[in-house]
Amino acid sequence: MKHMVQFTATLIIAVLALASLAAADLPRMISYQGRLTDELGNPLNTTVGITFAIYDSPIDGTRLWSEHRASVVVSNGLFTLLLGSVNPIADSIFAGSDRWLGITVGIAPAGEPEICPRTRLASVPYASHIGTVDNASGGTISGDVQINGKVIVGSADKIVESEILSPSGILTIGKQDPISGGFDPNIKVGIGTSNPERGLHIKQGENPSCAASIRLEYDNDSPGTGCPDVVPSTWDINAQGPNVFSITSPSLPQPAMTILGNGNVGIGTGFPRQELQVNGSISIYGLDGNTSLFFGQESVPVQNSRWGEWGIQYWPASLNLTGRGGLNFWRPFFPGHVNPGNGFFYIADDGMVGIGCSNPLYRLDVNGKVHAQELVIDLTTTCDFVFEEHYPLLSLKERKAMVLKQKHLPNVAPAEEMQQGAALGETVMSILQNVEEHEKYLYEYDERIERLEQLVLEQSNIIEKQNSIIERQMKATGEVK
Repeated sequence: MKHMVQFTATLIIAVLALASLAAADLPRMISYQGRLTDELGNPLNTTVGITFAIYDSPIDGTRLWSEHRASVVVSNGLFTLLLGSVNPIADSIFAGSDRWLGITVGIAPAGEPEICPRTRLASVPYASHIGTVDNASGGTISGDVQINGKVIVGSADKIVESEILSPSGILTIGKQDPISGGFDPNIKVGIGTSNPERGLHIKQGENPSCAASIRLEYDNDSPGTGCPDVVPSTWDINAQGPNVFSITSPSLPQPAMTILGNGNVGIGTGFPRQELQVNGSISIYGLDGNTSLFFGQESVPVQNSRWGEWGIQYWPASLNLTGRGGLNFWRPFFPGHVNPGNGFFYIADDGMVGIGCSNPLYRLDVNGKVHAQELVIDLTTTCDFVFEEHYPLLSLKERKAMVLKQKHLPNVAPAEEMQQGAALGETVMSILQNVEEHEKYLYEYDERIERLEQLVLEQSNIIEKQNSIIERQMKATGEVK
């Protein structure tokens, strides 16, 4: 056990509290929590014997009470005991002014010596002596503790007064007006500071967590409360340097929320690089189904305005006159705002997209002109069949009669249909079919022209030969000089 001397040097009191204040339960017990580490400060996992004793002096003195625990289980350096559960602590132990707790790891004197210095017991264990009402000037003590009056804490030159009312487990701190029943709004409570600046001011110095924290913990371990049986919940609200605020939970790998000193806000990240950085998805939803995300500040100041220059909202079908829900890019309606309206860009629930309309009927439905450098259309059919050998090409005479009768090219929609909208790919293919048919007409008439030219050439040769014969005959008859 000699090695335990180094360990017990870091044994500390974490909590001292009475298990009960009922006078009928005397003698009472003290809840004690300690921490056991090795010489390097590493928490231990072991089982040891520990002896506790209460003295009337920090050195030597009279041992008023003692208790030995042969097998104390230490987990991750921590252990918790109820002192007095083996050897009850009598009420008379705390009748004196000062008491000290001595701790020995092992069985003294064969084990380690008692840890030095002894720990002076605070006021909580002395509460067991309240049952005698020593020097009490008011109040009633019978099982529960009831205080009728004021609790005054402080010296004569600096007194803090608080009314303490505790019905049904409720503790209220504040200075109450006996006539109006209201509380003084200037009451300030400080934890870790003697100069609180707010209603509740918590200040912590350097500590292992490097933060001043408030922990909120819920654990539904009390049966019959009517609360659902859920996993315990633990949240910490922290202030740390340099001027960083965060909300964390031991169950989360990253802070749920962080606000840096420069004003950047992070959700799911501890180091936001922008005014708002979210590590994950964002859901925007209102109970009325009419919630928007606004961009820009309105150009025309409006009192109590909540608008921006542009808004993006999910528009449920119940709010759209067309009865089609979707994502609506809109400009708010307020006095002086230029060009307000809905449907500047609209993505319907079925995937149809509208520009300038909130009831798109096509994958892209544009209400207005479109200017583009290039437009690419995927076609399922083409019209190269025109050049097939047995394609039934009309004669120009037949074609002329058809066009003059129908007042539009073959396979091209008439004007009244096009005014209702025409499929661009289908229209282009119809026009291209007519162009390819005219291409074949050109080939046909080129062949005719070649045959005519050949015929003219042949006729010219015949005429030239005839002229030569006639000329020779005239010379023979002397008619030609």
